Amino acid sequence: MLLIPSLAQMLVMTAGGFDLSVGAVVAATSVVTAAVMLVGSIYFPGMELALIIASLVIALGVGALVGLVNAGLVSIFSLSPFMVTLAMMSVLMGIALYFTQGIPIYGVVDSFVANVGRGQFLSLPIVLWVALGVLAACIIMQRFTALGRHIYAVG
Repeated sequence: MLLIPSLAQMLVMTAGGFDLSVGAVVAATSVVTAAVMLVGSIYFPGMELALIIASLVIALGVGALVGLVNAGLVSIFSLSPFMVTLAMMSVLMGIALYFTQGIPIYGVVDSFVANVGRGQFLSLPIVLWVALGVLAACIIMQRFTALGRHIYAVG
């Protein structure tokens, strides 16, 4: 589901910027999520829910860290957002390719795949419900918070 990264890109573009590294962030966080689940299932068998939560928190942290680095390089050092995000895209894709060797990571927690990846609620995929929740959060943030008004004002 590409709605969530598209929403992130929409917020950046609404503020008058652009981010070329969004796709690479998705790739890197996907690798991190799968790797945490794979390694965690070896060392902590039977703790599937904890592994799912840990991998998602770590992936969110990685994504936030990348955003922070991009923002810091652009704002503190006055570097071009185009160059910074292009470089970050190259770095992240290289890291993801290095760790996976171009081969999919197998061993993701089965309950995650069954319940989230293939699960349904009211005949719609769980992933769609998650994406709609993120969409609702973005709409609320943009319309009803000072940050949202600031994003519109800057853009």
